[in-house]
Amino acid sequence: MADIELERALSTVNDRFPVLGNINATIRRGTGHGHAEFYPSSESRSPTPGVPLIEVRNSDIKGKWPESLVAGELMHELPLINNEFSKLRDSFVKTLNKRQMLEQEDAYQFFANHPDFQEEREFKDWFEVSRIDGLIRGYLFPDEQNNFKDFYTDENIKVLEEMRDFIKGIDGEETDE
Repeated sequence: MADIELERALSTVNDRFPVLGNINATIRRGTGHGHAEFYPSSESRSPTPGVPLIEVRNSDIKGKWPESLVAGELMHELPLINNEFSKLRDSFVKTLNKRQMLEQEDAYQFFANHPDFQEEREFKDWFEVSRIDGLIRGYLFPDEQNNFKDFYTDENIKVLEEMRDFIKGIDGEETDE
């Protein structure tokens, strides 16, 4: 059974961001590297086939961070099920400049060569499946370290703010429930 704190974080995110709430994900504790792993509904290796799953691996999350973590992980499913958001995601990628892409290649090398991560996918697959969502999540739902705070250009931010409005719902207002 999922931890009550995680269930509460998922419920809060679902209430505050109606578009994310439509994903109907489940959440549970898990083990492994990183803070969390997201299994899309279409993931063949998912422990819950057909149902999006957030597996929280960091047992030390607290404060507002569980909500940011949950919302950020849900961002992986959204472009798979929502064409409008998928188009916004594509628009964001088109705003990335040469410097930003070189930084992503450096990040990929770090993950590919680090003994804790040992990324095995090619850069293109890693970037498409994991990193783009990480960059979006880093702006919309930063973690405690906020590693991407100096990454974004004005052009990136314009699209990211459109994304924020989109996930808040039709009227563009985040609810306080």
